[in-house]
Amino acid sequence: MTMRIKATETLGVDSTDGAFRIVGMARDGVVFAESCATVPQALAARLADGARCAAAAAPASCLLFTLQPPDLPESKLVRILPSLLDVQLPLPLSECQHAFTREGKACRAHAIRHSDLARQLDTLRQAGCDPARIVPPAAAAWSRALVEFPPQADDEPRALFLCGSAQTLLATGRGRALERQTVFKTDAAEFPKRLRLSFSGIPENLVCIVAGAGHALASQALRDATSGGATRLETARSPEFLLARALAADAAREGRWNDANLRTGAFAHPSVTRRQSRPIFRLAAALGVCSALLLPLAGLILARAQTEARTAERAFESAVDNLAGYDVKTKGERAVQDARAGLAAQFDAVIVDYRDSVVSSRLARLAEPAAQAGVTLHHLALDGRTLTASGTAASVDKAEEFIRLLGDAGFRAVLSEAPKAGPDGSVQFFLHTPQP
Repeated sequence: MTMRIKATETLGVDSTDGAFRIVGMARDGVVFAESCATVPQALAARLADGARCAAAAAPASCLLFTLQPPDLPESKLVRILPSLLDVQLPLPLSECQHAFTREGKACRAHAIRHSDLARQLDTLRQAGCDPARIVPPAAAAWSRALVEFPPQADDEPRALFLCGSAQTLLATGRGRALERQTVFKTDAAEFPKRLRLSFSGIPENLVCIVAGAGHALASQALRDATSGGATRLETARSPEFLLARALAADAAREGRWNDANLRTGAFAHPSVTRRQSRPIFRLAAALGVCSALLLPLAGLILARAQTEARTAERAFESAVDNLAGYDVKTKGERAVQDARAGLAAQFDAVIVDYRDSVVSSRLARLAEPAAQAGVTLHHLALDGRTLTASGTAASVDKAEEFIRLLGDAGFRAVLSEAPKAGPDGSVQFFLHTPQP
């Protein structure tokens, strides 16, 4: 491959399917797209530096959660989002890298184990690539699909299939909002099955977008499964490079809190550290020049610096006390730890009250579907995300009608087993929320 790569171009690297698919992008669009088994020599230096490069995290390693935070200013929202995520994570938050994105009032949390992220970075570096950004593939591809196929309505059901040769990533949501993701073995029978599980059936006016190396297999399987319905089936432009193009666009992002980049903190890329250090170096140089020019006033400057240091120390102590909600007696790093502990204690009650209100509102929405279907519920277990119930219906059709009405009310539920007929002709049923 012969090409001239400009420093202003961004690179997207998709290595999720066992090979490298690399896209270069500039302001006027895609500059090149290359599929290869190893890093091309022409790109070796740029990919090894990785300063304007984004790669996708391994799909099976990424977790996606929908958070419903209280209506708070952004400064306070950023502080409580990790606590809301910690409630839903199946493992300690301290063992994960996480990032938050926001669409309207709903927030999405993306998480990956430290060990999984470290392993992937090692693999990429051994191949000659050290990307500044590691992004969940569902988030990146979903954003690109919105550009190619803008939603026609705010609640339009959408499904995006990223079909690799061995595994497929399915991302689903409504309108612009990404809600769920699942990874499964690439197999023709799995495409319609996973689609139905994600939506508890095939919703009206569904838009299915297929991309990736296996897009043709997915298109045929979905076409056969949705024939005669109102489903719209679309194939992404340059389907094998959809994710790489999405990553190249993502590489131009400026880091801020509403960003899906998982490579932060201890995993931050050296280019980020260099960028953050430049203002400090410039300040140090300026202070050196000023010191040489203002040597006669050194004593006055020193006295002023000491005064400012004492003022800064008092401001730090005040900030720590405000954060904790009480007068913190400890000093230095221990004071910060104690203040964080105090902050967590303040938010616990808020989070518990919010969780209870969510469950209460969901419980109220259960009553109307039960009444419309004429079912009697004998047992009900409900929290902010899942529903488990048993009950009696006049017939199997009524039990299935109840499940459809639950779906319209925002509950995902399937029958745990076939309904059992009773002596009086009624049936007993059991249902639960399926795992994603």
